[in-house]
Amino acid sequence: IHTFQRRVLVSRALDSVRAQTFRDYEVIVVDDGSTDGTDEAIAARGDAIRYVRQENQGLSAARNAGIALSNGDLVAFLDSDDRWLPRHLELTTAVFARHPEAVLCSTSPRFEIGGRQSPADATLVDALPALLVENVVGHPSSITIRREALAATGGFDPRFRMMEGWEHWLRLAAVGPFAYLQHETIVYAPTPTSITRTGGENGEYLRSLEMLPGTIGTVAAAAESRRDAPRIRARAAGLATYLAALRAFARDDVPAARRELAAACVALPQLSREPQAVANRLALLRFGRADRLHTFATAAELWPDPRADTAIYLRLHALLLALRLRRWREAVRLARRWPVTATPAFAARSGKLFAKLARRTLQQRRAQA
Repeated sequence: IHTFQRRVLVSRALDSVRAQTFRDYEVIVVDDGSTDGTDEAIAARGDAIRYVRQENQGLSAARNAGIALSNGDLVAFLDSDDRWLPRHLELTTAVFARHPEAVLCSTSPRFEIGGRQSPADATLVDALPALLVENVVGHPSSITIRREALAATGGFDPRFRMMEGWEHWLRLAAVGPFAYLQHETIVYAPTPTSITRTGGENGEYLRSLEMLPGTIGTVAAAAESRRDAPRIRARAAGLATYLAALRAFARDDVPAARRELAAACVALPQLSREPQAVANRLALLRFGRADRLHTFATAAELWPDPRADTAIYLRLHALLLALRLRRWREAVRLARRWPVTATPAFAARSGKLFAKLARRTLQQRRAQA
């Protein structure tokens, strides 16, 4: 468990560990420089918890410190603002027992929390091709990894204070297959101070976007012995181009964004069919409704196929933001550019997406209550 300035929340997370039906575990809390009395709160819980405090070095360094101290064959991660449901460790250990070749188990693949899948029905996948489009592994608190696989990768890259998971999963996918279990085992409850929400504002997101192509190139080079090496190379190049497009959007370089986005959509046609994933990336580039309206509207305008799901989705979000901001002229302009003939198909394909977003919002509100 990594924690920073979350005295109350880390205690709640530890309560969820204590409630596990699987009991053969050790608990390591790495405090990344808290000054809010976290040390006193942990000490009051007794000596069953191994508590380590370090100067603030970021999430990756804290996780590596915990991994180095661990003794188990499996390492499970729990963010201090999240909680495990009682059967989390029971189910994930059962998956590893059934799939000894798996190096990672996630109970929230594609970040979908829900389901009641049995460990016998867990899916074993070669995760690398999908990861060369987007991070689809799931929430860190749902992930357990074999300790020997962590040793093989060297753990998390401490240079990454954001997107550290995606970067590590890319390297880990070269070690062995991942096991996906669609079963609700965690309560995801991000706070306003979570890294996901602050990393864009403090520049960590952009720094990670600049560093990630280095990992992509290394992973692609290491995959040359695979039978699908040409496919891996193509996806790696496409992902690097997509990241370049995001960086161009961040600096408002429209010509470069148009050029890089066009190339990325050719190499990775999945981008046009994954509107929420693209929207999530763009949303971290700027903050405030007005800035997000500008980013979404610009991206929709530049999307190579204006009738693609992603282009329509971004335009719809921009339209809703314009209405909320009472920018009536902007709303009318966006509405006039709506590709009417594509709307029925878009609605049919995207109904599940909006239902998923609604469920996730309700889950987060219940968790924070």
